[in-house]
Amino acid sequence: MTSPIATPNTTAVGLADSTWLTIKKPDLRDWKAVGHGVCSAHHGEILQGMFEVNGKLHRALISVPFGHLISEARFECDENLKTVVVEPRNCVKAQAAAELTLRKCGRKHGGYLTLSSNVPARIGLGSSTADVVATIEATADRCGVDLSTEEVAEFAVAAEIASDGSMFGNRAVLFAQRDGFVLEYFGGQYPHLYIVGFNTDPNGWGVDTLAFPPATYTVKEIKSFQMLRALMRRAIEDRSAALLGRVASCSARINNDHLKKKHFEELERLVEAVGAVGIQVAHSGPIAGIIFDPATAELGERVFETNARVAELYGTQTWCFEVGGRRRGLSK
Repeated sequence: MTSPIATPNTTAVGLADSTWLTIKKPDLRDWKAVGHGVCSAHHGEILQGMFEVNGKLHRALISVPFGHLISEARFECDENLKTVVVEPRNCVKAQAAAELTLRKCGRKHGGYLTLSSNVPARIGLGSSTADVVATIEATADRCGVDLSTEEVAEFAVAAEIASDGSMFGNRAVLFAQRDGFVLEYFGGQYPHLYIVGFNTDPNGWGVDTLAFPPATYTVKEIKSFQMLRALMRRAIEDRSAALLGRVASCSARINNDHLKKKHFEELERLVEAVGAVGIQVAHSGPIAGIIFDPATAELGERVFETNARVAELYGTQTWCFEVGGRRRGLSK
């Protein structure tokens, strides 16, 4: 069966459904009393690696959108403050994002930032990026400045060093998470996918993204990423869950050498046993997902078997969600 996501030793969390040009003046609207912003989580990646562009290598990823968990931010200016006061106090990346956004918007004062999030931290769901993006949107909203998605992405990376592509929502993009720009817009949304998600280390402490050293890929692996990028392009064009599943599985296998997932080989065998199209993982956390084509015959029975096998491997329950195409919401 399925359940809400829970972090280790905590109460379960319910699942709810371009470069900034300083020479240009920002597009100003009337100031609002309180600025608001929101950003959803992601569910790990379809593809993550290094990609060559114009003779230079960039680390980049394609995130799995996961709108059932969100971070919300509200920002109030205070002319008497020079810095931003944030609540909760440990949200230092969001605080930095608010201060950076204020300066980019030409403001010299500080303010009060309040965050509310149900995204568990350190397990590969993009909790810090959700906080940062929601903060940037709230701060710009309060200042009456309209930012493009590309500008939000640039600000996010400047604030937290490495960000995922959550600010692009359901758009399929290859995002350079440490450079803050898109390497490729795939020109469409994801094929219709049904994903059974779970935590491969439910009793662990997760992963600190910035403390975890970036993977050192071999020449062979980098060439593989280029081929997977081309295959991903075709998967989007053809709206093929099967092709996307191949991309995700290959990326997961390569990156498992850099951040091990418990029982990964058993998961690969499980994909074949239940007739799934692939496996996707968080490359900076223990989250994983078994990907199905929703048109697969006897999908319910296959998902039931997947749930049972995951429970045997990890002693944990699962959650199910859909990406792309028609969505029926989160299964209970």
